[in-house]
Amino acid sequence: MLLLPFSLGEPELVVEANPALSPVHIVPEWYLLFAYSILRSVNSKPLGVILVAVTLGLLYLLALNSSTQVKLRRLARVVGLVGFVLFVLLR
Repeated sequence: MLLLPFSLGEPELVVEANPALSPVHIVPEWYLLFAYSILRSVNSKPLGVILVAVTLGLLYLLALNSSTQVKLRRLARVVGLVGFVLFVLLR
């Protein structure tokens, strides 16, 4: 046992990890799929985190009640359009 420590274990434990490839069995929950797809589509980690933060900020702006805040109505339309374009590009 001391000479061959992996002889009775899983062969998957010996395979070298590849950080660019996620295992097939790892699937995020449905409410995190947008962030997962953004992070997978961008090569740079800081840029991916910034894009996820921008997306969450856009979702927050869309959630504001635009009937009481007339100034944000036009901004909400632009944010909706940008969100739609991002959705189409990331699909």
